[in-house]
Amino acid sequence: MTEDIAPPITAGPRRRWFTTWIDVDPRALGSFRIALGLLGIWDVLRRWPWIELLYTNNGLYPNHFSIFNKGNDYFSLLHAFKTLGEVQIFFLGAVVCLFFFTIGWRTKLFQWLSAAAILSIHNRTIIVENGGDVVFNLWWLWTIFLPLGARYSVDAVRKSMRGEVEHSSAELNAPLHRTTWTVRHFAVFCVIWQLVLIYLFNALHKSGGHWGAGTAVAFAIESERLATPLALFFREYVPFWVTKSMTWGTLVIEWAAPFLLLLPIFVTWARRIVIVLLVSLHLGIFFLMEVGLFSPVMMVAYFLLLTPPDFALFGRWLRRIAGKPIRVFYDSDCGVCTWSARLGRRLDVLGQVEWMGRDAEGPPPTGWTAEQLDATRDGTLIVDDGARTWTGSGAIFRTLAAFPFLRLFVWPMRLPGISHALDVAYRAFADRRHRVSDWLGMGLCGLNPPQTVISNAPPAPARWRRHLGWAGFVLGHAVLIIVFAATSTQVIKENRWMKARVKNYQQPAWARSIVSYGRWFQGWSMFAPNVPTRDGILIIDAELTDGRRLDPITGEAPRLRMPEADPELYDQFWSSISSRMPDKGRRSYLKFFGEWLRKPVQRFTFSPDVRIKRFKVWHVAALNENPRTGYQRLVEQRVILQHPTRNWEYDEPLEKIGK
Repeated sequence: MTEDIAPPITAGPRRRWFTTWIDVDPRALGSFRIALGLLGIWDVLRRWPWIELLYTNNGLYPNHFSIFNKGNDYFSLLHAFKTLGEVQIFFLGAVVCLFFFTIGWRTKLFQWLSAAAILSIHNRTIIVENGGDVVFNLWWLWTIFLPLGARYSVDAVRKSMRGEVEHSSAELNAPLHRTTWTVRHFAVFCVIWQLVLIYLFNALHKSGGHWGAGTAVAFAIESERLATPLALFFREYVPFWVTKSMTWGTLVIEWAAPFLLLLPIFVTWARRIVIVLLVSLHLGIFFLMEVGLFSPVMMVAYFLLLTPPDFALFGRWLRRIAGKPIRVFYDSDCGVCTWSARLGRRLDVLGQVEWMGRDAEGPPPTGWTAEQLDATRDGTLIVDDGARTWTGSGAIFRTLAAFPFLRLFVWPMRLPGISHALDVAYRAFADRRHRVSDWLGMGLCGLNPPQTVISNAPPAPARWRRHLGWAGFVLGHAVLIIVFAATSTQVIKENRWMKARVKNYQQPAWARSIVSYGRWFQGWSMFAPNVPTRDGILIIDAELTDGRRLDPITGEAPRLRMPEADPELYDQFWSSISSRMPDKGRRSYLKFFGEWLRKPVQRFTFSPDVRIKRFKVWHVAALNENPRTGYQRLVEQRVILQHPTRNWEYDEPLEKIGK
């Protein structure tokens, strides 16, 4: 069994109301860490095909241009990496750091390294930055001082293994002390307040005609750059009243979210309601529009809103699907077997497993005699659920399946071929388990028999550790308060609603420097005040050295029109490049883009031995189709870059299609 109940807060009503904004359950921190780490790995890997164009000196933004360009004073370790191989090594290192952060090994070290890696990647080439990247940077900032490894981590298991040593089956089956103290930190308020600002200002800024008329969602899914396959289905088959309801529903959710997030009473139910509403909102955005990781990045913060009753409810639900409780009969004279049982005790957060060593009192497995148990236990693990018995690798599978979420990953152990190989490996280990125990320093006869009862309470930390912890707590709060003040000034500077009411505001230089250094911006106006009605895309008309004529990005013949929605083509990166590079303020990118086009790179759809002989880069823009009238109009076809620079034309002109 396990003991996993957070102690009640006994403060008075007013203080309790205040602490709801700074308290967080350690299980929520652990869940948040796992989600944040997995999202970080996904974010790094999805950029891999774009490494050469976006992150090396051969791409859009060489290091020297980024470093010496006026105003580019933001943090990025990638400025020290210039070649494709060097940047790939950096990306792999980032994935390794994020992996160790996710599993919670040396959590604080890899939390800092992962934060530095993510900020470096996001801040290296800002032409592809979007709101999701900015929010992701903020989550790493606000949670950098929180103890994210307190639960569901390798560190927590190692700490428990060192602090509480079991010597008998009775101790293995006793309630296990777990970290259930409430974490109280200013960083928790920073996260909640950040969510409030995002939804509040998005609601305040949605004052345009599209939102009032209920046409915003319908206009948004007409964007060829943003539409997903589900959006194409909505265009064709979903009636207008559905998208109209979704538009007004978005406004209701964004207006309700700040109130529910800050509500100091009925906290658990208020947060449950707001999580359900916001998850439904962001799932709609995720499945209808290609806007990078904006929706997952927003949803990852909701783990920090979970309260102890939520985990109690979740635990009851897990017990219903976890199957029958089991008894595990193991050889307690084997050191590595006893160590594995101790580890299993810490993974068994639902209390589904009863550990039966040689000293345990109880009946043998169902249908077995005591003699059969003694004869078999020497050579294999035995698991019994009262109706069925497993041995060998099957017993390991059934034990692992009793632990929450491991059931999702261990099912391949029962596949033909894999199960047979595991049986062979298990028999080989079982025959040598005592020698393995001796080699690992666990002795030939396992652990010593108990002399005294081991307390479940963790040992008190040394005085110097307590002082160091308090110093870190105070210093962390000081840093957070300074950065919080800086980002608060940015709220006034960036948001139209605030600028209209705070006239002639001058942001302090120190605050501007802090915000710019990490790109922790605070402008929140997604699809506001109206949904953009104009799309733009880059069409590359290239002649290859083998005589073919195509767009190297798509691998197809170039056509001067807005292509139909293609999520693989219009990912966050190419969509951002296509829509932003033609702007006057970003013309400096064109030179480097032209140089990149003349090199054989991984993104191209032809082999490296084929080069581009000459090319023209067209910017094609069109007004999105009006969801009511069905009318679309091509508004621009112009060359923004060509090689060679002198005027030239192909024998066959490009096909121009558009109204």
